Amino acid sequence: MILVIGLYLYDSAKLLYFNEGVLIPVGKAWKVKFGLRELRIGGKELFIPAPWLLHRPMFRLCWRYDSTAAEFCLENWQAKTNVLTMLPIFVWGIALALFLLLPLGFFTKMGYGMLYLAMAILYLNIVCLMIYIWRHRVHLNQSNKQVGKLAFEYLTCPPFALNVIRTMSSNQNIGEDLVTVARNLQDSDRWAETRRELTLRLDEEIEITEEGTDRIASLHSLRLRLGQ
Repeated sequence: MILVIGLYLYDSAKLLYFNEGVLIPVGKAWKVKFGLRELRIGGKELFIPAPWLLHRPMFRLCWRYDSTAAEFCLENWQAKTNVLTMLPIFVWGIALALFLLLPLGFFTKMGYGMLYLAMAILYLNIVCLMIYIWRHRVHLNQSNKQVGKLAFEYLTCPPFALNVIRTMSSNQNIGEDLVTVARNLQDSDRWAETRRELTLRLDEEIEITEEGTDRIASLHSLRLRLGQ
């Protein structure tokens, strides 16, 4: 059980650049989360999502210094979340097998009968999950090779399958800018909170960047844009 929990948490962790954030839907609202500034690994910030919210997607975006980002489109974001709506059924089925039925088999008198049931429910949900992903691979931006790789990974290491929603959403190639997306998707209070965090990060980066460079000019430009 320690190994199951450890593998799940290890796979859920992400390393983000300082100008990257994670966009998470919360009901009809959206939150923006960032990595830990105090804990950097290889120049990147560690981000660990809430372990008990494994059903929530997390879209990984960066805030750009230039105007090369795609324009915001609400319909595209609705489509990104709609294609993931069936996955929580399978994810919670896997979680039920790993965190409830498996311990009952290990640590109670139910023994092997419960263990067999846990394995049956576990792999049934993984197989159904992979069939769903394969059928919707175009909308999920997954090639046949990537789906095959995921299937092998989840069948040989089931705890990784708990993060499938996070993996599917964070690996999507999104050309939109985090600042633009957050401003359009968030209400005024959440956007104000996001802007404060972005401004704080920008100010820290400006302090350690050499004056007179193109990078410092881009940082000041983005700082001005946030203040508008």
